[in-house]
Amino acid sequence: MARVIPMFDAEPVPRPAAAPETQSKRIALMACADASTHKSAARWLATAGFEVAAAASAREALEALSRGLRPTLVVTDFPASQDEGRALYEALRERFSGSSTPVLALCGDQRQARAAIEVGAADLLQRPFDWHVATIRAERLVRLAETERALGLAREEIDKLRLAVEKAREERSGTDRFDPLTGLPDADRLDRALERALVTASETNHVAVALLTSSTWSS
Repeated sequence: MARVIPMFDAEPVPRPAAAPETQSKRIALMACADASTHKSAARWLATAGFEVAAAASAREALEALSRGLRPTLVVTDFPASQDEGRALYEALRERFSGSSTPVLALCGDQRQARAAIEVGAADLLQRPFDWHVATIRAERLVRLAETERALGLAREEIDKLRLAVEKAREERSGTDRFDPLTGLPDADRLDRALERALVTASETNHVAVALLTSSTWSS
């Protein structure tokens, strides 16, 4: 069940009737300067099943990140073309480089939208904000990020399995060439050794083969 961690005066946020287990652990870092946007964003994020870590300034958002917050989604209306917004985007890019933490940018015009995409926003929403559309986009961004993380873990497991198979194959190829009981070379290696010896055999270079057998006598 979603809960809101408010850092501003806001109306009570209605909790969803039920939320899937995967959604109950989703955390949205919401960094919005506009008070109206702040309240509306908190409401739709909570209704969509997110825990909301709200910050009224980029500084508060940066402090939350420095305390170890790892959000599933970041929503911000700070323009990437301004110093405060640029600092936030740079911090997100530095902390989550190579990870799948999408940023949904809330933009006032085309210029802000362009700047947000250039600095790494995964998606954007322009004024007037349609919060239903925002919910759908946020859900898709998070699902895509979760899929990317799952694929990354799967690739790691496949690499580990491949290395284990290669190691087992190398060990098996080594033991297969020798008798497991005596440790002596197998018949194939004996044949190849004889072939090499016979090729070099001559009147002065003799080849001898000793055949050792064991017998069991009973009276």
